[in-house]
This record gives sequence, structure tokens and C-alpha cells, in this order.
Amino acid sequence: VPAPTARHRQRAAPPLSRMLDKQRVLAALTRLNEAHTRGSSWEELSRLVTALDAYSISTFLSCLHATNAQFTLPCRTGAVRLYGVVAERHPDLLKANAQRIVESTVARARDRDGGRELREACAEALGLLVAHERAAVAHALRGVLPMLAEPSEISQLGGLACIIGLLSHAGSRLSDAAAA
Repeated sequence: VPAPTARHRQRAAPPLSRMLDKQRVLAALTRLNEAHTRGSSWEELSRLVTALDAYSISTFLSCLHATNAQFTLPCRTGAVRLYGVVAERHPDLLKANAQRIVESTVARARDRDGGRELREACAEALGLLVAHERAAVAHALRGVLPMLAEPSEISQLGGLACIIGLLSHAGSRLSDAAAA
């Protein structure tokens, strides 16, 4: 059978090698719970981030977004750290996803059982996001500033940590956004 001509080709789905298995990502995130599997799981997740493209980023991010309070603290912390890794390695893929990443990170900064490590991961992730995607500044400030006025001390600490992360990673971008 002859190969189809360009005229007969339709927009093809991405090849299987480019498709990302959601269960694989969630399983790797879950393995962050155990100290003896944490290192290998982080390496696997980092490799997956490196291989992300326009076809697979939404699937990967949806797995990170799904890590809510039902997941253990190491899993949520790892997911938030991965937002920062995505921001560093794929700044060109952030624009369409910046708002949802900020929302998810701010939600984790509010977690009642989250400790210093989770708050620092949130601060780092938001700082890296804003450092690599200018449009994320407004989303980040809209998400973080109200946390400072909440009655919950945990939310205030999370908001303060995020502000510090924003300033340390993207201070000049924040002042540029304020001037605009």
C-alpha cells in the first residue's frame, strides 16, 4: 500500500513515544512517600520533565495539580518542587499553564499540615515560575497577597514564604510589573 500523500494526510496524533502515561506519573509521585524510593522516583520524574513537550505538558501538570491534601506531605512537596523544575526547563510551555500552576501552588501553601519544607517548595516554585514567565507575576500576586490577611497563621506563613520566594527569584520582574 503506498504511503498517503500530503493531500491525504490529516493532522496526526502525537506518536506513542510522545504520549505521557498519567498512571506512571502518579505512581512516581506516590513513591516519593517512602524514603528508600524517593531518590529513584525523583530521578524518574525529572527525566519525564526533561522529555515534556507541547503534547505532554498538560497531562503531566494535571497529575501535579491532582496532588491535594489526600496525598502525603512528601508527595505534595515533590509535586510543588516539580513546578519549579518545569519552569526552569520549559519556560516556553508555561504561558498557557501559569495561572493553574499558581492556583495549585497557593493551595499547597495553605495546607494545614504543611510544614516549613512544603512552604519553602511553594516559595521556590512560584519564584522560578515568575522568573521564567512574566505573565505569571499578576497571577502569583493575586494568589499570594490575600493569604497575608487570612485569619489562619498557617496561611499567613505560607503567603509570607511565597512573597519571599517571589522577591528572591524575580524581584526585578515584580517591580517591572508594578510600574506597568
